[in-house]
Amino acid sequence: IRRSTAAASRVGFSVGSNGRIANAVFESVTASGNERAGLSFFGGGGFEDLSATDIQSVENGAGWELTGGEMTRVRIANSECRANDDGGIRLTVTTTAGVSESSVEGNRIVQNDGTGLSLVSTGPAGITISENDVLNNGTTESDHGISFGVGETSSASGISGNTVSGNAGAGILAFRGRVAISENVTQNNGLLGIDLRPTNEPAPFITANDPGDSDEGVNRLQNTPDLVAAPIAGDRRRRHHERVLGAAGAGARADVSGTRRRLRRHPTNGPAQPRSAGGPPRHRRAAPVGSRRAVRRTGPRGRRATRGPAGDR
Repeated sequence: IRRSTAAASRVGFSVGSNGRIANAVFESVTASGNERAGLSFFGGGGFEDLSATDIQSVENGAGWELTGGEMTRVRIANSECRANDDGGIRLTVTTTAGVSESSVEGNRIVQNDGTGLSLVSTGPAGITISENDVLNNGTTESDHGISFGVGETSSASGISGNTVSGNAGAGILAFRGRVAISENVTQNNGLLGIDLRPTNEPAPFITANDPGDSDEGVNRLQNTPDLVAAPIAGDRRRRHHERVLGAAGAGARADVSGTRRRLRRHPTNGPAQPRSAGGPPRHRRAAPVGSRRAVRRTGPRGRRATRGPAGDR
């Protein structure tokens, strides 16, 4: 389906089969003002090689629902899901076959009344969720920016490079399975920016650190890092060049302190100047007012003449 529009209907675009849906392409499709979902795909036998790009799902009952027995090489990219009544993009896998070689990338998921992007699977998940803008979704604390819950994950799974801000619940909620979460910007969400949540954890959903950290649950309920010290070893007389990499959201403050080149002050000769290459510090010596050393020049026949105050030669 390419370059098509569906508006003011019960469902915008609906594709369903009890079997397997394979080699499907959706491109430049717009669904708006529909009573239920803008796009509703059901594949009882699963989806294989499904590509959806440049999709606009706006002001529908729900944004996009994709439900199947498994998902293999499903790609959702460069689309917008905005101002829908019951969430943005919802991916549900109904069997233990799970998800593999799939991606959700470069989408704009904003101002939906439910969770922005959700993935639920009882099986393994090989999927990357990256470079999406997930902004201002949800009306209650149970509506999150990104919600992720699977049986287990492969090494190819990850949530990275997303901007997740202003959502009613958590920015990124992971409640089951294993997933790499890295290089996301999460800010101004109603609950935690990143929430690894065990079953039945009470509000405010902050899991306490504990020694060993061999817990059951998503990512084994990894402890929050507690940085105590970061020493730099080496010869103090040598100059060190350190490189610090990281990311910080708007309004954050960073303090990176280190050794600075020192300037020496001569006891009588005024402020010191930076050390020149290969030489000692230079000091600017001020000449007394009226001194004959105040101005120097070369006179006739190469003789050095000095001029002090006006008229003194």
